[in-house]
Amino acid sequence: MGANSKSSALFIRLLKRLKATYCRTKTITLLEDNYIIHKGRETQRWLKDKPKCRVIYQPV
Repeated sequence: MGANSKSSALFIRLLKRLKATYCRTKTITLLEDNYIIHKGRETQRWLKDKPKCRVIYQPV
């Protein structure tokens, strides 16, 4: 997942990989900071329909 530039699209690719890897789990809990790619519109849109992914935002 290495990249010189981080983006919501790259982060969503990581989320998809996590979801596929842990497909048998009921919930995937993500502890995230408030970095823009974690809270961006594209990421939030993707997460909206994925109740399996539970996000907890940590203050920085």
